[in-house]
Amino acid sequence: MKKKINYLQARWTIKGKLFESIYTGEQFGHKGEILTLLAGRYKPENIISVGDQYQTDLEPAQKLGMRTFQAKNSKNLKQLLDILQ
Repeated sequence: MKKKINYLQARWTIKGKLFESIYTGEQFGHKGEILTLLAGRYKPENIISVGDQYQTDLEPAQKLGMRTFQAKNSKNLKQLLDILQ
């Protein structure tokens, strides 16, 4: 699944229409760290956190006022792309 997610991220970045930036939890030591950083950099209501685990990916984002989308497989990510277009 990681290859498909990376491909979709690259596709979204190239399009440049849907997201200004894309970050992954692997870029930081702790997922909560990136969410707190982004909440200070951008308006939380303009951020969507996409993840497969509620407790570590979605719940912390919701507490900061971000929108969330649970994606457990590449089909879910396609649904997200369709919703955002």
